Amino acid sequence: MKVTETELKGVYIIEPKVFGDSRGWFMESWSKKKFENAGFNVDFVQDNQSYSKQKGTLRGLHYQLNPMAQLKVVRCTRGALFDVAVDIRKDSPQYAKWTGVILSAENKKQLLIPRGFAHGFITLTDDVEIQYKADNYYAPECDGNIFWNDPEIAVEWPLPPAILSGKDEKAPTLKERVERGELNFVYHQLKNHPEDFVICYDKLTYAGNLETLKDAESNPNYKFIHGDISDREEVYKMFEEEKPDAVINFAAESHVDRSIEEPELFLRTNILGTSILLDACKKFGIKRFHQVSTDEVYGDLPLDRPDLFFTEKTNLHTSSPYSASKASADLLVQAYGRTYQIPVTISRCSNNYGPYHFPEKLIPLMIINALNGKKLPVYGEGANIRDWLYVEDHCSAIDLILRKGKVGEVYNIGGHNERTNLEVVKTILKILGRSEDLIEFVTDRKGH
Repeated sequence: MKVTETELKGVYIIEPKVFGDSRGWFMESWSKKKFENAGFNVDFVQDNQSYSKQKGTLRGLHYQLNPMAQLKVVRCTRGALFDVAVDIRKDSPQYAKWTGVILSAENKKQLLIPRGFAHGFITLTDDVEIQYKADNYYAPECDGNIFWNDPEIAVEWPLPPAILSGKDEKAPTLKERVERGELNFVYHQLKNHPEDFVICYDKLTYAGNLETLKDAESNPNYKFIHGDISDREEVYKMFEEEKPDAVINFAAESHVDRSIEEPELFLRTNILGTSILLDACKKFGIKRFHQVSTDEVYGDLPLDRPDLFFTEKTNLHTSSPYSASKASADLLVQAYGRTYQIPVTISRCSNNYGPYHFPEKLIPLMIINALNGKKLPVYGEGANIRDWLYVEDHCSAIDLILRKGKVGEVYNIGGHNERTNLEVVKTILKILGRSEDLIEFVTDRKGH
């Protein structure tokens, strides 16, 4: 077996020895002993195989986050492909560097891609089969991807893609790999209350990225636990071991469009997950449970009445599966507070913006599209009005409620910064120096 390190340190080309005669050929595609002799002490746990029918099919760039990061050994068993590895470790001197190798059924080369690297390929022929071994199991909740044509990486693909999945087409660039709202709160607490011990309990769905919490990892008063709030056994185990004094429930599926397509997912996380957290608080005891909710539970205000505002006494009037799931969770929180005397508070905020904003949301999506010369989709005529709140102000408000809020109360958190969606989009284009011709009005969202 011949092993050659590529120009990207840590990525190796492996060429098994092939024995041939008049009958055909034989090779050991993997030998634990030979891998160990070559310096790779790896225990593979999963074999995967994929088939691509058409030349020019591009898959990637994909990776898995810790704790489910993977080392892969990739080989092509039919046809040919151009295989790519990208170093995405922020502390690496090779960060954003890539290497590419042609793998084919004919040359029988394999590519070893270590943890901390993204992987992708484009098929060079029709009917391509690829197989790879991995040292960790596939975990969709830890799955991530990077835009295949990220200018920072600048992979020199040998041909333009003919087929590309929607997920890969809309993937964020390296600079856009971001985290959700609880990340800002983690940093806020560690900075402003260094005496507190902060636990971030997160499922790491498509919107989660542990890379953005690296600056907190060295803090002795911070701990990350990978878990799902809708898994009762996991939640109870965490409460029993960590004994938290307060719980702030940021966890939520929050994208309205996704809730219209997959409402059951929102019900499971936003309602069932909240009920399990409340049951854990009842079972193990808690000083405060705070529910982070949304002003979308109130519905809409008339566009011709800019003088009107939502108040804590406004009736709930939901308009999407997302807002209905959040309103249901709020009612559960209030019910548990009254029935079991759990000390609860609820905050309902307007739309946040700021650092670590996930790129499917309005402001980051418009910025990304504008920078890349893509169309900026605006629902209807862009007349819907949103109030915008800077995320650090939201964190400060939650912190204040947690420490000084009255048990049982609901608190609205707003920025008094109302803008139509069209105004926001035009402002972004003006700041970036892009033409308003990029604006594309699309069919309004259901329930808008």
